[in-house]
Amino acid sequence: MARPHVTPPEPIDLTDQRIQIGDTTAFVTKFNTTQDAFERFSEATGPYAEQLNALGEYLEQRADSAEEAALSTADDRQATRAHLKTVTELKDEVVDQRTLAEDATSTVLSRLDDALEATDYANAQSARAEQAATTAQQAASDASTAAENSNQQRALAEAAAEQAAQSAIEAGPTHLSVSRNATAVTIESSTGQNAVLPAASETTAGLMTAADKQSLNQLHQHQLMFDAALFGV
Repeated sequence: MARPHVTPPEPIDLTDQRIQIGDTTAFVTKFNTTQDAFERFSEATGPYAEQLNALGEYLEQRADSAEEAALSTADDRQATRAHLKTVTELKDEVVDQRTLAEDATSTVLSRLDDALEATDYANAQSARAEQAATTAQQAASDASTAAENSNQQRALAEAAAEQAAQSAIEAGPTHLSVSRNATAVTIESSTGQNAVLPAASETTAGLMTAADKQSLNQLHQHQLMFDAALFGV
């Protein structure tokens, strides 16, 4: 027996049937059109439920065959158990789909007002999703700007190190050491003046401070939270 084909009912599109302020005769037309759409959907769920029943019988036959195969040989027992588990999951899915189809058939005509309210709710959810996407894009932009600032600070540090090295070559053997605190880095020279690499400000380039690093990490965490909330990742 070939596996029966299951075709779900076509979805209901009520976009053009939304009630607008000032509708009079159009209200009746939209309401009737909406009711007709739900009636057609209710009629389509009948064949869908029959297809689900046929699929359930098919899966039950497959399960019976799997059980017989499990009894016929001990060597295939492990593979049969996995197959039975898959068939059982499919049977449970069919039962769930059948229940959903029966519930939809019995309640679809009594929920016309709920369908209109659901449309407005979906529009509000879409607006909130767009706002969340805008916020996520802004967070990504902020993270990119922070990364660029970090690269600039690293380039400044490298340039300062190269300059110190050149000065050391010109002045003869020099011993350098580095000391750091939360706001600056000091390159100490055994033969000359020490060089202090200051922290960056809003108008002047410099090194990243400990506070800047904490802010950058928090910004990255916020971006991950936005991505998780918006895209589920």
